Amino acid sequence: MADLPAEDEDKSGLTSRVSVDRWLQWIDSDALKYAVTSIPDEILSLEEEELRKKFSPTRTDYALRHNLWSVLRILPENPRIIKPIEIYGGICSGTHWYSNILTNPYKLAWHFTPLNNYEEMLEPLLVRSTERLYEFLNLNIYDRKGKPNPSLVRAVLDVIKLIENRVRGESIQRIESKNLNISSSPEHKWKLANMDDLNAKIAELESELKTV
Repeated sequence: MADLPAEDEDKSGLTSRVSVDRWLQWIDSDALKYAVTSIPDEILSLEEEELRKKFSPTRTDYALRHNLWSVLRILPENPRIIKPIEIYGGICSGTHWYSNILTNPYKLAWHFTPLNNYEEMLEPLLVRSTERLYEFLNLNIYDRKGKPNPSLVRAVLDVIKLIENRVRGESIQRIESKNLNISSSPEHKWKLANMDDLNAKIAELESELKTV
């Protein structure tokens, strides 16, 4: 088999016939190989943004593209043959993969466009989304009479559980090693130093929610 595409080939935000053909040799799918080799060169040469304008990517499309590159990126260190189900498994059915992805040249070219530029574009959005999480946590959940507002309590609970699930899902991140000080107002300052504090806050909010 030919060498895998060099890393610098994947940083242009463009798809090239040469790099795609090299990746295809490691994917065990005649249908995929036929579909990709049938994509006109003028489509493969389009930038990611231009390809995206040709169709409306769904959440499934984004998940499939991310999964594809998650698999491709480990090939240089661990070369092996990839089964198509490793790309679409857990995201969509084989029927959807073959009927809705392989039959659309723009969508298929977009899937094989390197993710580098896309990920760089999302970095500032990730920072902003984290700031928004803090804003949710800073919400004053009490009304003017000092009673919990059910809708706000539920919103804050959802955010806390989202953070908790995220932290517990990342083995390399340990909330115990960080101090998270969250202030809403002088009378409602949250000091979450570890996971126990986070769980205690969840229990407190759930208890308050039951009283309304």
